Amino acid sequence: MTNQRSAVDWQEANARLERVRRALEEHAEPAPEQVARVLKERALALARAPQAAASSEESHDVLVFGLGAERYAIALAAVEALVAPGELTWVPGLPAVYRGVANHRGRVVAMIDLRGLLTSTSEVAVTAACRAVMVEWADASFGILVDSVHGVAAMSLHGLAAAPADSGRGLIQGVTPDLIAVVDVDALVRRLVIDEPAAVPGAPGGER
Repeated sequence: MTNQRSAVDWQEANARLERVRRALEEHAEPAPEQVARVLKERALALARAPQAAASSEESHDVLVFGLGAERYAIALAAVEALVAPGELTWVPGLPAVYRGVANHRGRVVAMIDLRGLLTSTSEVAVTAACRAVMVEWADASFGILVDSVHGVAAMSLHGLAAAPADSGRGLIQGVTPDLIAVVDVDALVRRLVIDEPAAVPGAPGGER
């Protein structure tokens, strides 16, 4: 029995290979419009990443509290605790900004009226609703008596408006668009240590 092999049509085979090659080249090389679109998307993605990183670097955690109708913010890094002030003990000879001293975790700590520093009037009423923001900063320990606490927020300190000339006394870093006055912790500590020293244990500038 004789095996018969059909003749190979080399011309047709070469034509098929050429069509396959062209098809692969078309898929491997996208159209110019597609290339431009992909490059634009990549550029936007790369631009968004640094912007997000910059935003996170500009954002600072703060504790927002109230003194009467006014709202203030202080760097959360400076806040050691938030407590009820408890019973305050008045110490004769203390400057007016100090409302007394209290026992905080086994230490005698001075309690200040921030409004007294800002406006020369001490109006914070020490009630059951009052809170003390305990501050630990640059080796100083003291409590700030506040009327209310609004919570923790992330805040950008860029673009703050200047505090009014008749308020702040150099203790306000600036005011946010929603009218929150940002306390300058460094300036506050300097004021307490240099200008308003209290010779009581645990108070800024006082005996330790």
